[in-house]
Amino acid sequence: MLATQAADMAHPAFSNLFVETEIRAAQHAIIATRRPRSANEAPPWLCHMLTPHNDEAIVTSYETDRARFIGRGNTLASPKAMQESGPLSSTDGAVLDPIIAIRCRMTLEPGASVTLDLITG
Repeated sequence: MLATQAADMAHPAFSNLFVETEIRAAQHAIIATRRPRSANEAPPWLCHMLTPHNDEAIVTSYETDRARFIGRGNTLASPKAMQESGPLSSTDGAVLDPIIAIRCRMTLEPGASVTLDLITG
């Protein structure tokens, strides 16, 4: 992520080592950037945000580490994060294999509705 497809395909593990993530809980967001390789490079940024439309009470947790999200012995088709209902680990920083995932928990009364805005940019 945050690299050209050619660079990522040539060295995917090496490419991931330069990505840093930061959880912005107050904004219900994760931001990610790639450390620049030179002083002249403008690093790319990514934002992933899940926020209630009308300030409904929600509980969010975050994951930026693919190994924690998938879990040992699990697959992409059935990751640990989808098998368990608890919060995600909310780890951020420089992780070996970065992802962006936000889990949202809320309680709705019968017949009630909620609107969430999901923004990735």
